[in-house]
Amino acid sequence: MFANAEHDTHTICTSVTKYHIVSRLNITTKEQKRFEANLHDELHNNIFLLTQEYPPTKEFQAVFKKDMFVKSNSAAFQQVTHYLFTLLDPDLTKKKIPLWPLYDSKSERDFRKQVAEMTDAIRVKYQQVAIPPIMPSQLVCPGGYNFAKYVLKLSMLVMCEHLKKDVATKESQLLSPIRPHPNPVVTNAIVRNLKLKTGAVEARVKQTWQNFQEEFVAATAGAGSLVQDLARLEGELRGLNLELKELKMCANQTRRVDACVGNR
Repeated sequence: MFANAEHDTHTICTSVTKYHIVSRLNITTKEQKRFEANLHDELHNNIFLLTQEYPPTKEFQAVFKKDMFVKSNSAAFQQVTHYLFTLLDPDLTKKKIPLWPLYDSKSERDFRKQVAEMTDAIRVKYQQVAIPPIMPSQLVCPGGYNFAKYVLKLSMLVMCEHLKKDVATKESQLLSPIRPHPNPVVTNAIVRNLKLKTGAVEARVKQTWQNFQEEFVAATAGAGSLVQDLARLEGELRGLNLELKELKMCANQTRRVDACVGNR
């Protein structure tokens, strides 16, 4: 009688605990999906903004989609990485990736190695940017969270370099000396035009800086929230592991009790 009661209690306890674990796992999975969805959205937005300034090829447009790296996507990987590399450093890209476009499996295999080498070169040149290293084997199935994070950081670096070059180009034109014209009216018109351009550039720089500050604040807040979420999720997973161990111990104990009762 005692053995049966213990067995029934164990069965109920196991069912409730399993339900509790599944419920917590469902919450964890939901939050993880939200976290990854935000990452893929940010990646798509970054590259979309770049395409507005630097029109891509038709081949690129055919594979560029939202959530393109949720699953493995070799075509998008090839087009997007080559596009970003070319924007970041066209000379180095031609040197590291001499063959483009790709036309067979061998060229695709070589491309994966070249992407890894190009990434190493970028990490050396831009040490202040935390571009994660990548191996050719990781690019056989290019997709998922880790790969999307790699492309996201690469796109952020390209955007940063674009902004720096854009401002530098405008400043170099404005700092050029004014060439006087024999006709004072023309000279005055040149000065007025220069003032208009200067005002427009200043307004654009201020707006760009304001946008950057807002994005930076939002990104910083988001990063802090993600760190807290990850820490909490890790704590929950540790708790789940302990609960699973307790369940296993309880199950083993129940089997021993049942075995003893059976022997009687």
